[in-house]
Formats: sequence, C-alpha cells, structure tokens
Amino acid sequence: MAPVESLLANWPHGFENYVKKLLHEGDPDATSAPERLGNWYQRLMRFREPEYDVFKDAVARVIEREFSGFHPGRLASTSSREWLPATEAARQLGISAQRLVAAVQKKEIAGKISQRGFGHNQTVVPKFEVLNIAADRRRFWSAAETCDYLGVGRTQFQFLKELGVVGEVPVSDRPPLVDGRFHSNSVEELVFKIRASATELTGEAVLFKELTLNRTTDKTALKKLIRLICEGSIAAELEDQDVLLGDFRFQKSDVEKVLRSERHSLDWTANDVAKLTGWKAQAVTHWCKLGLLGSRKVPHGPSESFLVRPQQLVIFQSEYMPVATLARSKGTTSRKLLSDFESKGIETHGAQIEGKTTRGHLVKLSDLASLLSEAA
Repeated sequence: MAPVESLLANWPHGFENYVKKLLHEGDPDATSAPERLGNWYQRLMRFREPEYDVFKDAVARVIEREFSGFHPGRLASTSSREWLPATEAARQLGISAQRLVAAVQKKEIAGKISQRGFGHNQTVVPKFEVLNIAADRRRFWSAAETCDYLGVGRTQFQFLKELGVVGEVPVSDRPPLVDGRFHSNSVEELVFKIRASATELTGEAVLFKELTLNRTTDKTALKKLIRLICEGSIAAELEDQDVLLGDFRFQKSDVEKVLRSERHSLDWTANDVAKLTGWKAQAVTHWCKLGLLGSRKVPHGPSESFLVRPQQLVIFQSEYMPVATLARSKGTTSRKLLSDFESKGIETHGAQIEGKTTRGHLVKLSDLASLLSEAA
C-alpha cells in the first residue's frame, strides 16, 4: 500500500489532488477530459465493481472543478447536482458567508459565481464540497479542543508543543477554511502510544496533570520527564483504558528520580523545607519574601518561587524558632505564647496577616535565652 499512501491517507483530498495533477499534466491540446487523462482514465473505467464508484465520483468532482473543455466524459458526480447557496453552506460550516465566497473566488474550493441582476452575484457551492470542508474542520482542533481531549492545562500543553510531541500544522499545510491548528490524528496517536506502554499500578502514583511547576521549579527537569513519558520510557499505570491523558498515573518513584537527577543544585523549594521541618509551605515562602530565611528567587510560571540552600536553613534555625513549633513542644497554643511574649516585651517576627488573625510568628532564640536567664 505504500505507493498509494499519499492518495488514500487524506481522503478524498489526496486522491483528488493526484487526479488534478494528471489533468493538468495531460495533453494541452486535448479537448475532452478522457483524452486529457489518457490511459489512466480508460483503465479506471474498466473497473465495473461498485467499490470503485467512490473513486469515479472523486474523478468527476475534479473534472467539474478543473476542466473547461467541451466533453467532460462519461463520469458524473452523484452529488454534483446538489448545490447550496453560500449563505446556507456557511451556516452549516459555522463560518461567515463572506469567507466562503472569498474561498470560491480564489478557487480554493469548488463553487460557482453567477450574476443575477445588476451588480449582484450569487455564489453556490456543491454539497459534497461542504461535506469535505466540514470533515476537514472536524479533523483539525483548536488549542482549547486539544487541551480538553488530553485533559491537561495550558502550561502542560505548552510543554508538549515545545517538545514537539504535539505539532502545530502550518497554515500552508491546512485545508481551506480550517481554523484548527492541531491535527486530531497526531494528538490521538500520542495518547495511544503512551497508553500502549501502560502497566498495572504497583505503588504510589502521580497523575500526569499533576506534573506542573507546582511540583518542581526546575522547568528543564519537568520537560525531560514529560518527554520520557511521551517516548514511552516511563510507563503509565492504568486500570481504565478510557481515561484522559491528564488522568494517566505514573510511579511516583520514577517521577521523583527524574526530577532529582536533573537538579543542578541541592537547593530546596518551600515545599521541600516544609516537608523537612513540619512548617507550612506558605509560611516558608513568606519568610523568604521578608528576607528572614535566606533564599534565591526563581521564576515559577506567572509568579515567583524561592530556593533555599541547606546552609541557609541551618542559619535560619539557629536564629529563629516558629512560635507554633514551640507551642506544640510545650503542649500549649500559639495564642497563649504570643500573649506571654507580649507581657514580657518580647517581639515576634515574620507574621503574615490572614483575615482577622496572623500566622507564621517567629521568635528569636536570643530572646528566648534572655527569658530563660531572667527566670533563673
């Protein structure tokens, strides 16, 4: 089938383009379509089986559009007698009539323009052409439609585009009157490839839609992880084959191994620090913003994030104690300790206002030492 792949893979456009090429390359002095197409046409007409009617119908459509001689031949398109006004054709396609008429004028699609009255033109389009255009428009998806099919967000979709696993089709390669930029077949094939390498779930898993910059600030590592998944090097774990790509699950240990291996330093994110210490990640980020906890600022999608070196965390812990941590160790509440500190004139630092309350209070270890010495 390889020699005819280009003719059949994009039906009927591939085949019709081939017939158009034969028609234009034929004898220019020929006055009939059969003569212009020559032996190829004669061989086609020898096939009497009904299975060949769709091919003959496609040839008839090309002759109707492209041939201007006196004798079109014995073929007649079964749908060529059915014409739709441009307004109705445009309504069925969901586009403007002006756009459809312009495509007919440029000869991008089949159609006829006739003059009715003074200065008025009427444009009609064959029904088969409307059906072909509608099929093309269904095959090409917009970015939003592609994201919905995959079940991913815009950031992940951008990664898939940057990696080249979801390719945008150039305008010059799209059929006429098509708005979508992504070929549905290529997107479906990507999901099929990942699904084909799936195994059974054996441990803690991470969803594909959770592989975002919220999990790591290292964009390079994240893109590598997604690329390995798309290549099938990291297998999905599926119990239900019908789920969207965003709900595909992957072994958490495999995910973290790739993310760790791509790190260029031992810096910790706010989430990492929170897991190590038991503090709130939101409080850690706030202390970094205030400069109390040493860190470096890095881009994080539309916002910003902070990375903390182990040495910086050690310095912070040698200077400050979270009041909430101290309260837990003493079996009391943060509110009680804050009241005691206020009565003794001890200032707290790094608090963040949340509604009518404050969180993330820090007390200096030197102030606690002074309090203990006074008590002694």
